[in-house]
Order: sequence, then C-alpha cells, then structure tokens
Amino acid sequence: MGLLGYNKSVTYGFYEKIMVKIDVEYIAHRGFVQIYYKKCGKKMAIKVKTLLHLYLFLFIFYMFNREFVLGGVLDLRFPILLLGVIILVQAVLKNKFFLKKDKNFFLINMFFLFVFFSNIMWVFNEFTLNSDAFIVIILSAVYNYMFVLVLQLKIDDIEMNKIVKYMNIAFLFLFISMLLVLLNFELGYLIGHSDFRWYASTENVNMPFGLTRRISGFAEDPNYVSFLATMIIFVNLRFKHRKMKIMIFLALIALLLSFSRTITPVLIFSILALLGEKILKAITSKQIDMITFPTFIAAISFILAPFFLLALNVYTGMSTMDLRFLMWDNAVSLFLNNPLFGSGLTSFRSYFSLQTVGWFVQSHNTFLTILSENGLIAWALFILILFNQFKFKDKYHSCLVLTFIAISFSYDITNHPYFVFISALLCYATIYCEKNCTEEEVKFNLDSRQTLELVGESEFQ
Repeated sequence: MGLLGYNKSVTYGFYEKIMVKIDVEYIAHRGFVQIYYKKCGKKMAIKVKTLLHLYLFLFIFYMFNREFVLGGVLDLRFPILLLGVIILVQAVLKNKFFLKKDKNFFLINMFFLFVFFSNIMWVFNEFTLNSDAFIVIILSAVYNYMFVLVLQLKIDDIEMNKIVKYMNIAFLFLFISMLLVLLNFELGYLIGHSDFRWYASTENVNMPFGLTRRISGFAEDPNYVSFLATMIIFVNLRFKHRKMKIMIFLALIALLLSFSRTITPVLIFSILALLGEKILKAITSKQIDMITFPTFIAAISFILAPFFLLALNVYTGMSTMDLRFLMWDNAVSLFLNNPLFGSGLTSFRSYFSLQTVGWFVQSHNTFLTILSENGLIAWALFILILFNQFKFKDKYHSCLVLTFIAISFSYDITNHPYFVFISALLCYATIYCEKNCTEEEVKFNLDSRQTLELVGESEFQ
C-alpha cells in the first residue's frame, strides 16, 4: 500500500555525519510497522522539535548572558517563559503530559513545592514585604521550575551534543563581551541598556598580569563568569565535544579575566585530583576513583562552614568578611523564627534591612538563604539533591557540583538557573543517557538505517 502521509519525520544521526530522514508510519503486507530509535535504553520516536530547541538555546544563552537585554527593552526571560508555556500547553492538549518518573526529578519537584509553599509564611511575618523584589524572585522561581517541567516532559528528545553546542555558543558570546570590556568598550552602547555592571574593582584582589578590573561582560558578576567558565571546562571534558580544546583554552582566559577567589582554588583542587587519578591509573593499570570522596567531603565542608564560623566567631574583626559574617548571623536568626517552613522568598532581605537601617540585600550564602526563607525541609531536599549526584561517581560532574556548592558558599544564587541546569539536565545526561547507551543501541541505529535503504528513497518522495 505504500507510505501513509509524511507527518512524523525523524532524523537519525550516527556520529553527526550520517543524517537520514524517514517516515515512521509504514504499512507493509503483514500489518503496521513503526520504526523507533533507541536512546538511553528506551524506545522512542524522535522528531526534531524546533520549539524545544529554541527554548533550550535561549534558556542556556540567558544563563550565560543574564544582562543581555535585546534592544535595551526585551528581557529574554519573558520569551523563554512564553516558549515554556507553549510547550507545556501543547503537551496537555495532545494528552502527552507525562512527567519522567525519576528519583532525582521527584526530589527537585518536592524542593520547589516547599519553596512555593513557604511564601504563605509572609502572612505571619512582622516585617514589610517589598513587592517589587518579591515579584522578581518569585518569577525567577517559576522560570526555573518551568525548565524542570519541560525537561521531565521532553528529556528523551534532548540531544546532549546540541546542549553542549548551545553552551559553547552562549559562552563565546559572553567571552566576546568580556574582550570588548577589556578594550574599554562600554557594553551599554551595544544593547541600548546601561543599567548593569560589566566589571568589578580589584579591591582586596591581586589580579594576574597587572589587570586593573575583574571583567564580567554580560554575566553581571566576575564570580559568575568564573563559575560558567568552569562549567564549560567540565562539560566539554565530560562529553568530548569536537571543539573541546579551543573552548577550554577560552574558558581559562575567562577565568584569568574574572579571577574568582572562591572558584579558582576549587578548580585547582579538581584539576589536581583529576591528574592524580590519571597518574595512578597509568602506574597501577587500575581505575582508582580519587574524585568522588574528596569532592564529597569538600562539599560538606562548604555547606557546614558558615555554622562552624558563626559558632567559633572566627571572622569577627576581619574587614573582608565581617559584613558577610553579619549576614549569615541574621540568616540563622531568621531561620529560628520559622524553622520548618521558613519565612518566604525575599524575607531575609526585609529582615536584614531592619537590622542595618534599610540595607535590602541578599545573604551571600545560598544554603542559608534557603534555610531562612524556605525552611528546614526545603534546605534538606536541596542538599539531598546535590549529594545524590555524587553517588553516580562521574568525576567531571562531581567536580562541577563541588564548584556549584563552592560559589553557593559565598553568594546567594537561588534565583539563578544554575541549580536546575546542573541537577536536572546535566545530571540526567551524564548519569542516564551517556552511561546507559550501549553498543547494541548503536548497532540498532545501523540496522535501522540499512533497513531504510532497502525500502528505497523513491517511496519517500
């Protein structure tokens, strides 16, 4: 009878070189035949979804270039949110709203449930809600959780080689913006919007090569640049991207230009651990894991450090840390007011402003922010999600998670997309997709391609 329609087109890739488009519905004399492409141990029909990839690209681009405002007017988060809504609504209308059943996703869902629920506690707070700041932060939480929902719906349709490509493109854009700043070009003129900072002073920082500024470009903060550059290094190493050497070289330059005192020691620690593992393997001819346990111990140290420092009163009198120490102390005090569910998003800012005559600022520690604003349950879930990723013993992912925990020690990045990107997308891609893809699946691809060639190209026209 031949082919019925051309409604489901599938792109088969073999090492990104062999691309064959086929129709998945074929009526043979023995009945209905469907050809599936097997990925990550599951059978699924793959269709190139332009909407999904546009959403993923823009999400990643914004993650790297959070201060880039198109035409000085359009905040990229709004079209990204719109695309996310369209993807979710489309799934509902087609009766395909099935969330991925996975322990990691379950924990992330529960974490966000308590984050949103904690805002009820604003009813009982004795301090004033700053509505403008609250709206911004709650929208950021919705923005991040929507990414989690889209991933749960579409995770099997996501190709990691494209994700790495999107990350590299976004980082290149950020890197160019940093070079422009280095050449004394004001980025505000480029986008028609100058209400942001593209560099920071070098006060209390000994910059390499006599640099006088810590450059951030469109990333807003030099410490964010250092974290994103580290992410580029570990992700390219993990997934062996063909432009890996170039991207790592550029990432190292970005690290020098931004020079984070928090990220740099962690990166050096990770590199030494990776080199040590490689040397031992060469000597003993055995695979010895020198990454998982040390990074896990270091992660615990970063999380518990503020509590020990507060208990020992270590930083009192030290000018560089005295203010941060005060913020942490206030965060613990706010937590004790409502230990189980917290006091709601942005509550620390309002609480701290009462203690410092109107200074409305975040706590400079992600863990203490979650503990004080979202409560003990959300804090425990957040840590469990991070610790859960060490058990898979992937050295590059473990190093990346440690780097995230390190920057969380010094900065409040709860409203950034880093957490959901690492704990949801990169975790799933690293642990499930990459490790479960077998030689049989590659053979399946080849056999399927050969079957299609037997069908003949003329029938597809």
